[in-house]
Amino acid sequence: MNPSVSIIIAAKDSLHFLREFLPLLCRQLSEMGAGSEILVFDDGSSDGTHEFLAAQMPDVRVYRGEQNVGYVRARNRAFEMATNDCVVSLDSDIEIRDGFLTAALEPMDDPRVFATACRCLNVTQDMRNETLTRGGFERGLFRIRQSALLGEVPDAAPGPVLYAPGGISVFRRSIFLEFGGFDETFYPGYGGEDVDFSWRAQKRGYRLAYAPEAIAVHHHRGTMKHLLDERAISNIYQRNLLLFTWKNLSDRRILIRHGVGVLRMFRSLRQINILFSALRRMPAVLSGRRRERHHWRRADREILPGVHAAASKAHASAR
Repeated sequence: MNPSVSIIIAAKDSLHFLREFLPLLCRQLSEMGAGSEILVFDDGSSDGTHEFLAAQMPDVRVYRGEQNVGYVRARNRAFEMATNDCVVSLDSDIEIRDGFLTAALEPMDDPRVFATACRCLNVTQDMRNETLTRGGFERGLFRIRQSALLGEVPDAAPGPVLYAPGGISVFRRSIFLEFGGFDETFYPGYGGEDVDFSWRAQKRGYRLAYAPEAIAVHHHRGTMKHLLDERAISNIYQRNLLLFTWKNLSDRRILIRHGVGVLRMFRSLRQINILFSALRRMPAVLSGRRRERHHWRRADREILPGVHAAASKAHASAR
């Protein structure tokens, strides 16, 4: 018997996507356990999202926010409102394929799994799988690259994945709330907050699963390109990766190389602006680090083996 599940969608002026993609979600939800639900967090939309769902899709729960609070806060509020422990968190521009929910929920039978990342095909990158990622340090700064784009693995490979993307993954709600959800220091979102959450969970000893048979298509940037341009989104993402590094990483050699990378940022006005944007949030980041360090059970190199190897090699070559 399939488990009960809550599907949450944080939406801002995304009526065109919801009208097209919600019907298939509703059909698949009917095969899930009793009490399953879809919850749309309407994050201050002005395109008639609330009115359409109330009139045309009354079985969909809708929370109407009077003002936009950003993706991080909207998702956190939606997790709090959900009624089931298995929560599928989706962006509104995600189009699921047949069998998605069944395949995505299967790994959650293991109580050690805190989240399952799904296979997400990006329409702007010739349908490459954007979920398979690797992380590492480039000139001292943490970067995340898609393995398929680098030619390292085929799109249908079983893994590994670095983190569970907040817009196309299943999370265990009890663990999510225990950890305080996505860190709102990463506001408004656009990446980094899900990397931080996944790293925290893995560092505490929980497992991240990957379900390559749970396939969805991402109509990338469809929900945010009308809010910010690509450059602004990239700046926020780079800032958030700095916050992630300062909050979570503890390997001394990595942090030394990172310090050198931060000094290099002063060569570019854009990078200086990104750095000072991150520094303004340093007090909150350090507070989060102090809370988390008491729960660390795994070393950085256990979660990301390549990072430690790269740092060691760079350290040796510097001598």
